[in-house]
Amino acid sequence: MNEDKICDERHYNINKRVDDVEDRVLNLESKVINIDKTLGERINTLEITMKLSTESTNNKIDKLDRKLDKVLEDKEEEHKSKVEDNKDIIKNTNDTWAKIVLELIKALGVVGGIIAGIKLLG
Repeated sequence: MNEDKICDERHYNINKRVDDVEDRVLNLESKVINIDKTLGERINTLEITMKLSTESTNNKIDKLDRKLDKVLEDKEEEHKSKVEDNKDIIKNTNDTWAKIVLELIKALGVVGGIIAGIKLLG
C-alpha cells in the first residue's frame, strides 16, 4: 500500500507540475498577445507621426521655396532698377560732357577768330 501511496503522490506532483507549466504557457501566451497589440499600436502611432512629420516638413520646404523665390524676384527687380538708374546717370554724364565739349569748341572758335583777326590786322 505504501508503494501505491508513493505512486499516487508522484502522479499528483507530476500532474501539478504539468498544470503549472500549462498555466505558465497560457500566461506567456497572454503576454505575447498583449505585447503584439502594444507593438501594433506603437507602429500605427509611429506611422501616423511620420506621415504628419513628413507633411509638416514638406509644408516648411514649400514655404521656404516661396520665400526664396520672392527674395530672388526682389533682388532681380532691385538689380534692374539699379541698371536703369545707372543708364540714366551715364546718359546725363554723357550729355553734360557733350555740352562742355561743345562750349569748348565754340570758345576755341571765338579764340581762333580773334587770333585770325589780329593776324589780318596786324
